Amino acid sequence: MHALHVLVLGAGPTGLVAAMVPAKEGHRVTVVDQDPPPPVGGPDRVFADWKRPGVGQFSVAHILLPAGYGRLRHEFPDVGDEVMERGGRPHNVISGALRLMPRGAAEPGDARFATVAARRPVLEAALLAAAERTEGVTVRRGTRARGLLTEVPSGAGVPHVTGLVLDEGEHLPADLVVAASGRSDIAALFSELGRQPRHIERGWRYCTRHFRSSDGGAAPHMPWPLHHHNSVSIIVVPGDSDTWSVSLATSDRDQELRGLAREDA
Repeated sequence: MHALHVLVLGAGPTGLVAAMVPAKEGHRVTVVDQDPPPPVGGPDRVFADWKRPGVGQFSVAHILLPAGYGRLRHEFPDVGDEVMERGGRPHNVISGALRLMPRGAAEPGDARFATVAARRPVLEAALLAAAERTEGVTVRRGTRARGLLTEVPSGAGVPHVTGLVLDEGEHLPADLVVAASGRSDIAALFSELGRQPRHIERGWRYCTRHFRSSDGGAAPHMPWPLHHHNSVSIIVVPGDSDTWSVSLATSDRDQELRGLAREDA
């Protein structure tokens, strides 16, 4: 098998996993991300002090869905261990609902709803640590892509992406480029090719606060994480280190509810 050079733009969870998968198959992977690495320290230090201006939702509530967690455990079992060592805790997303049902309602297959609870910065720091010790993966932080390297194969008429041009003018060629840095970055890069990726409005605004019990107790286990109340939805999910988050999701067209982003509100 011919080893390829894979270039991944974006070192979020998607980009880091996208880097580890081909590296596992023997390919060489370079990950490029514009933001700084996480600070050294425990989960609270990582959550409080790691600034990711390139990721607007970095401090918003996060849950690693069970299907994704199961696949991650299958491909990279050490990642789950890394998250647990950083304060993550086992969480079954339906166990709260099962408490409301008659005794004996649980079934053996309920284990497939298991995941690990962790705030996004903590999960991402664990994934980054796993990626950096993966043979064949190089992560370059603080480096922004300002353009694409392209060529038009003979007779094709369609430009092929062959790498990236970095902020400092460095050309970084690759056999495959994976764009995992968010839709705004991708749209800006693709405009150079005369192509525009399909744009889908999310339509929602999320306001999140994170909490920890004053007496050191564990996070509350809600029967179900999502509750709808007319024009506002409430999402309560657990995190690492006995924390949990409460998020209010509203329509981004509702101007009067923009104030929910303020801490005092």
